[in-house]
Amino acid sequence: MRIVNLFKSNLLIILIFLPLLANLLNNIFQDSDIISNLSYVNLVNFLSVCLGSVFYLNLFMKINKYLKIQSITLTSLFFLISYFLFDSIFVFLSKNFSFSISYLIVSSLWLLILIFKKIKILDISSIGLTYFLFRYFNHKYFDILSNNLKYQELNSDVPYQWNQIVSMIYNENYFYSLTNNPISGQGLLLSHIQALLLKINFDTENFIFIKSNYNLIIFFSLLFIFDLDIKKKNKVICCLSFILILINNDWLYYLITNSLMLEGLASLLFAVFTYYFLQFLTTKNRASKFFFLCFGSLVLSKNFITLIVFFLMLTSLFFLKKNKDVIYAFIPYIFYLTYQRIYSAEVQTFAYTNEIDFNKLLLDLFYLRNLELQNILNILKQFLIDKPTSYLFILFFLTSVYYISKSSKRFSFIQLSFIIVILNYLLVNILYVSYWQNVEYESSYRYIINTFHLVFITLCINLNYFEVLSKNKRI
Repeated sequence: MRIVNLFKSNLLIILIFLPLLANLLNNIFQDSDIISNLSYVNLVNFLSVCLGSVFYLNLFMKINKYLKIQSITLTSLFFLISYFLFDSIFVFLSKNFSFSISYLIVSSLWLLILIFKKIKILDISSIGLTYFLFRYFNHKYFDILSNNLKYQELNSDVPYQWNQIVSMIYNENYFYSLTNNPISGQGLLLSHIQALLLKINFDTENFIFIKSNYNLIIFFSLLFIFDLDIKKKNKVICCLSFILILINNDWLYYLITNSLMLEGLASLLFAVFTYYFLQFLTTKNRASKFFFLCFGSLVLSKNFITLIVFFLMLTSLFFLKKNKDVIYAFIPYIFYLTYQRIYSAEVQTFAYTNEIDFNKLLLDLFYLRNLELQNILNILKQFLIDKPTSYLFILFFLTSVYYISKSSKRFSFIQLSFIIVILNYLLVNILYVSYWQNVEYESSYRYIINTFHLVFITLCINLNYFEVLSKNKRI
């Protein structure tokens, strides 16, 4: 019984941390390159990320303190997305400014808000000091941090599409990228945040890829984990496990924290707003309008996320009718379409959909005709190549089903998360069995990874819940 109780009290260690650690050790023994990554260059990159994390944590804690948002993670996303909202909603103004001027305007507005909230001199000095140290380090070691000679680009779309988009925003402004978008209909939220991080962290004259900017996704992810309503011990275990899963897989690490394609940022934003969605939907408070405004910005991120966010917005507005502030979620996309119509010759609602005959597609799906069903198996086989990540997804599925079967009838985050992850997986399969029958299905892994953060934190919450439940039963 002691062994059983010990197992039930340490589910996160036994089911997540230890298997990932064992897999990492096995990889180290089989691949000496992992150890060779411990170089001076990577040490400088690591220190830059650490100093950046200290600055951002200090900044977000102070904003959270004075604005009473009650979540450091939400505060961080409110801050980052606010710059995008200014540029995208007030295009008629921002089109006349460079990206640098827009950045200064929004930064000044944040400063004025904190002054209005009577921020203490000590607090604002603390933010300034940590920022100075961060920027000084980045300036001193800029040649090392910006050296990409050993960086390997793993996707051919990046140089010709994603690099162009963020370069247009950073070097010119949001309006220039909107009207010259190389991916017609592609939302610009993620690329805008990417440009913003470079502006804050380095303020280079022109856009340049700097690895440490993207590694900060790890910090934001750990910040999110510490915001979860789970035991402190489990927060630490989850953070260590999150780092382990990234170290275990070069391709996953590339997608989440080291790529211009921004799957990691998309996954993080999606997970955070999903986690807080029901809370804001059922309880109207002073931050709910801005929450839904930022939530609606996800429509301008990645295609599958776009569809799911739209589904949540429409369902909440017309069926649940819990909080009418959800109508603010439609504002970013309405402005996006409006400015496209005004300033562009072509209005593209979503990326990569201009050649799709949706009527024919729906009929094919309904009658199960003209479908390449073999691709369902191909997608599954492709995903299962990554054994550690597959293990987490399978564990997520099993624990969520068990949680839902044993929990009360009240609809919670676990149910919502489970539905979204399954829906995203179904959408990926529908695309590949119908319209993208002859497209390489290796990219399907990337689209499934859009829900990586959501799967990981849901799994952590489930196992934490089972630990607490087993302890209460023993009592």
